[in-house]
Amino acid sequence: MATLSVSDTPRAAQTDTNLGHYVAARWPWLILAAFLILNLPLFLRMGLDSDVTLWDLCARNVLHGGVHYRDAVENNLPGMLWLHMAVRATLGWSSEALRAVDFIVVAAVTWLLVRSLPTESTSLVRAGLAFTLFAFYFTTSEWCHCQRDTWMLLPALATMQLRYHQVERLSARKTNGTHLAGWAILEGGAWACAFWIKPFVAIPSITCWLLGAWLARKHGARVSRLLVDGIAFITGGLVVGIGGIAWMVATGAWPYFLDIMLVWNPEYVAYDSTEGMGWMYIAGMGVRFLPWVLIHLAAVQIALHMILRGRNHAHESDRFVLLAGLYLGWLFQALVLQHLFDYIHIPAILLGLAVVFAQVATTSRIVVRFALVLFVLAALIVHYPAVYGRRLHVWARSLSEGGPALQDRLSLSSRVNWSDLVLVRDFLKQQNIQDGELTCFSMRAVPLYDELNIEPSTPYFFLHNALAVFPKQRDRIHRDLAASRQRFVVCDLLGLRDQSGALEEGDPETRPLPAMWQPPSRWADRVVFRAGRYVVFAIDGNDMPAWLDECFHL
Repeated sequence: MATLSVSDTPRAAQTDTNLGHYVAARWPWLILAAFLILNLPLFLRMGLDSDVTLWDLCARNVLHGGVHYRDAVENNLPGMLWLHMAVRATLGWSSEALRAVDFIVVAAVTWLLVRSLPTESTSLVRAGLAFTLFAFYFTTSEWCHCQRDTWMLLPALATMQLRYHQVERLSARKTNGTHLAGWAILEGGAWACAFWIKPFVAIPSITCWLLGAWLARKHGARVSRLLVDGIAFITGGLVVGIGGIAWMVATGAWPYFLDIMLVWNPEYVAYDSTEGMGWMYIAGMGVRFLPWVLIHLAAVQIALHMILRGRNHAHESDRFVLLAGLYLGWLFQALVLQHLFDYIHIPAILLGLAVVFAQVATTSRIVVRFALVLFVLAALIVHYPAVYGRRLHVWARSLSEGGPALQDRLSLSSRVNWSDLVLVRDFLKQQNIQDGELTCFSMRAVPLYDELNIEPSTPYFFLHNALAVFPKQRDRIHRDLAASRQRFVVCDLLGLRDQSGALEEGDPETRPLPAMWQPPSRWADRVVFRAGRYVVFAIDGNDMPAWLDECFHL
């Protein structure tokens, strides 16, 4: 009979100990992996929001030889256009392809934020932050996915890491000026890439650079080195900025870009995005994000404390100071400078969660850690019964198939009804509709352009929005509509306002047509098809200005 020698006993105990340490270090990540496996197929099969479809339409226009801002009137910088062109040219035009890229962006953002945690953070804290970031993002609606604000957070976080290492270089006298300038140019160029996506990123960019300069001075960096760093930083931004302008000049978009920025956009800045709802609109957004949005109550205080504490601590704390500055700068521009759309506030919440986890990672107070666990559990309890309620039983289907019925089942918003939209598409196909013959009056109907693979009747892809937001341009829009080859107009009844300005109420699937389209209205007989909330009108371009005026006063 074999016997266990004395010398084998410690080795067996050591093996058991190593296995225990391995399991203890890995089980949080295994839970995260299981969570992603459960949610990722559902996420990838969701539909795309109309905002995202707009960028697809713009990308297709340019890829087919069109001129941006002339053939596709769009009042933002072209950074997201370039990204959509790159994605669509390489990965194709499916919604799953773009959503896969969106997931990769969020995963990269998560990785950078986890890397920003203190070095003494345990696997449980790091995996906990990653789990919480993904858990939050998966509770948001299609309106928040594949959006500019989240995508520009990735280069912003990358440049925050560059700034952290640049502070080290500025403080180390052995680093020569050329080396310093090279890294600063790279950092400035990366910030400029984010700026081309959305210019509001300039606020956290400036905040990070100023905090970096302050930290470098605290570590003994000379003013002359800071000047070299600042000039090189600006140079990098200018190089990327000039490159973007050169693209617009080369493609013929530059004069139309100037027209949008100087003539159209002042009206956009002044536009009331709440459409008269005021605080009720803000409250609605807050309710949709509860309790996640409450993280700011703790994160703002922690971020300010991080910055103040950074005056008296070593270089190890510099990363947290920069993270705190990025968060505060981002939160400021999101709340003060931008319209209060849901997707704008996703990055601020992601950053706020990272700030709180960074604080928890360094505290020994059990009550603080317990409070964070309770907060995350409360958020999961509030959101995930609704997220999974009608979705989990189609998980297996989502592995092998997509389509409008599944997209409706997976949807976390009511912005598009894909099944009804397909019925409208099929009707229009039967009418042999061609390029330039369709106008989607409602922005939530614009996926029809992609579904039918046709060009819109005018460059105003979001027609209702263009007429409402840019009143001084209505005459121009009316002329273009009258000169178009339009045959059909599609309206979405959900959220449509009648002549008195009252919001249409009731179930959009069963309610009658709005009063303005009932007899004796001369437009009532123009209704040729209806699928649930979507109504198709047979109206040619010449009649469009009268229809807009009589029905909407637009």
